Amino acid sequence: MGDTRIAVVAVLVLSVIILSVYSFFNKDDANPWDEHMEKQRREYELAAAPHVEAIEEAHSLWAAERTSEAVARYKLILKQDGSSYLGDELGVAYRRVIEFEAEYGDPGEARDWCLRARSEWNLKISFSSETARQIWNEVALDTDNPPERLWQRVLNR
Repeated sequence: MGDTRIAVVAVLVLSVIILSVYSFFNKDDANPWDEHMEKQRREYELAAAPHVEAIEEAHSLWAAERTSEAVARYKLILKQDGSSYLGDELGVAYRRVIEFEAEYGDPGEARDWCLRARSEWNLKISFSSETARQIWNEVALDTDNPPERLWQRVLNR
């Protein structure tokens, strides 16, 4: 019985040594995690490219003072699923749409865009337009303090 234990231990120790030596000499410099992350980065860049190009085009329209065309382009971009690729540009796009609608368009639509910016993205936007700022603050009050529902009144009694 003692010889069997010694033999099993010896085989295990020898196996560990062989595996260690084998793995030491057969190291591959490529880390699978790094390869995976690089692949993810490339896929993200490919998915983001059309959205980044669209936002740059809208910015160039805005810079050329073609604001109504730029706002129409911003709205299309913000309605698409790829808005998450825009990063900091998302706040700029929402601010421009809200300010334009508040000053020159439909204040009700500006309110809808404010609601969307707050509820979907939880954005904090500062406005240069007083009208846009007022609409934003009204939406903030409504979303931060929703009206009490009937079922809440019943439960609170």
